Amino acid sequence: MKKILIIFLFIIATIGCATQGQLSTLPKVKSQTTACDVFVIRKSTIYGGALIYTFGIDHQDIVALASGNYVTFKVDSGTHIASVKYPRQLFLGTAQSSLEFECISSNEVYIYLWPGLAVNMELLQEEEGSKLIQNAKLIDLK
Repeated sequence: MKKILIIFLFIIATIGCATQGQLSTLPKVKSQTTACDVFVIRKSTIYGGALIYTFGIDHQDIVALASGNYVTFKVDSGTHIASVKYPRQLFLGTAQSSLEFECISSNEVYIYLWPGLAVNMELLQEEEGSKLIQNAKLIDLK
């Protein structure tokens, strides 16, 4: 029984790693000089680590993100809605969390994702966010 469980966990982890990456084009930015840099960081954890989170901005899915990785992209200044979709318990469909945030011209926004009973999403201060990305792997978006 123990061997079957290990094989099952290995298969789930392998499937999760294979589906990571960019899902659609990045948001169009009107002005690079007034745009805001957004960093989305997913906590590196064993709990829920094999599951992929789908992160989006303003109702558009941007990237499938695995545990311990982060992405960065630009958005226009103003109010935006960040969303994350994730598998429900027992893989019965998906659930979604969202967070409204304000992008101030030429600033950086750090959004941190971590698993719990639901996926938690939090805005971080620049100092804390910049420390977290040092230990995460950048997923390049084009």
